[in-house]
Amino acid sequence: MNVEIFNLSMTYPSGKTALRGINLNLSSPNLIGLLGPNGAGKSTLMKLLVAGLLPTEGAISVDGKPLMKQERLLKSRLGYLPQSFGLFDELTVWQFLDYMAALKGIVNS
Repeated sequence: MNVEIFNLSMTYPSGKTALRGINLNLSSPNLIGLLGPNGAGKSTLMKLLVAGLLPTEGAISVDGKPLMKQERLLKSRLGYLPQSFGLFDELTVWQFLDYMAALKGIVNS
């Protein structure tokens, strides 16, 4: 899988620019870490990569196709642990794992 980021910029409605002119080519299999101080745009970039946000400028493509057409493929192969995430108190551990597996398209046999 190949993820290409072209001239990616993100400015929030408040006017804060989180990313400007990012160009990257990420090829699998690789382990990629994002390092930087608070406010550097790491979380914004990850949200853009999982289509949690739409960029204000630029594009993301997966295997040569726009991210929005490859979103399901990318999410099935991307390991992503956000800084904060919700747990469901009403689910047991096994129920939660079944739920996450269903989201990833993993069938329980």
